[in-house]
Amino acid sequence: MTTTFHHRPRSEGTQQPTGHKSVLICPTCGHESPLTGDWHIAETATEDGQRRVYDCPVCWTTVIAQPQLD
Repeated sequence: MTTTFHHRPRSEGTQQPTGHKSVLICPTCGHESPLTGDWHIAETATEDGQRRVYDCPVCWTTVIAQPQLD
C-alpha cells in the first residue's frame, strides 16, 4: 500500500536552493531542491516495515528510499 504525502506542481527547469543546508540532487537529471522542496514523497509498506520514498518531480527517479523509524 502506498500513501502519497504531497506533490507540488512541477516547476519549469531546476529549482535553485536558497540558503538551505539540506539539498537533494537527482543523480539522473540534476534537479536540485531542499528536502522540504518539490519532491514527490510517498510512504510504502514493505516486509521490513514502512519506507519513505522521495522521487524527482522532473524525471521520477527515486532519490531517497529510507525506513521510517518509530
